[in-house]
Amino acid sequence: MKPNLRYAFAAAAAGAGSLAVELVWMRVLSLTFGSASLAAGLVVAALMLGMAIGSARAARRPSSRLDVVLFALAAASAVSTPILRVVGSFGPLSASAASLFMIAASIPMGMIVPLLVARSEGDGLRAAGLLYACNTLGSAAAVLATGFLLLPALGNQKTLWAAAALLALLGAGFRRRVEATPPAPAAPAAPLPRAAWTILIVYGVSANRRSWWRRDGWEEIGYAPLDDAEVFVSQIGEKQPYRFQGGELIEG
Repeated sequence: MKPNLRYAFAAAAAGAGSLAVELVWMRVLSLTFGSASLAAGLVVAALMLGMAIGSARAARRPSSRLDVVLFALAAASAVSTPILRVVGSFGPLSASAASLFMIAASIPMGMIVPLLVARSEGDGLRAAGLLYACNTLGSAAAVLATGFLLLPALGNQKTLWAAAALLALLGAGFRRRVEATPPAPAAPAAPLPRAAWTILIVYGVSANRRSWWRRDGWEEIGYAPLDDAEVFVSQIGEKQPYRFQGGELIEG
């Protein structure tokens, strides 16, 4: 499958999984709070805010790992029913607690399509339009499938598990292969100025430790002295001051 077709399928499947999760959340909170309108308001507002945060994060970090994002969404979806039931018993804080959980859980939803767009080839605007269209179509299909097929047949928890399994499979499809990374080549040395090259070309000196010159750049012309004039210091003697590079080893 070509990369862009693969991303289009992933966008549609992610949209389907996300909308299935949203519908189950609405149903669970309707039973928890006894009000469908309150549940719908909380879910839609929390998802929009969470997805906005996720989209902004993906825009700032387009290299984020898509498999990790999908796995995070799958995990949050799979355990969301018992969590929403627990926070629904917090009394006056129930609505706020449920909203905070749904905001956090829906952040990966908002990251998926922007990350797919960042990985697409060709015209960025065209790729973005195609992926968002596929995501919307997948969401629309999920509304019908979840409302008329999955929820009546499977119930809340199993429907969430099915959505989580779909998202996890997508994550597995984008999982990076861990490969041995070869060591990065050493950065090339900055080129020497012409004057330095001139000095190096005419420069010849032993490996004695009394040199005034720095040895930086010797390897540039393959110069590696092996002899050390220090062995002759006893014959030359100590002389002060030194007019030449090399000190007492060359004066006399």
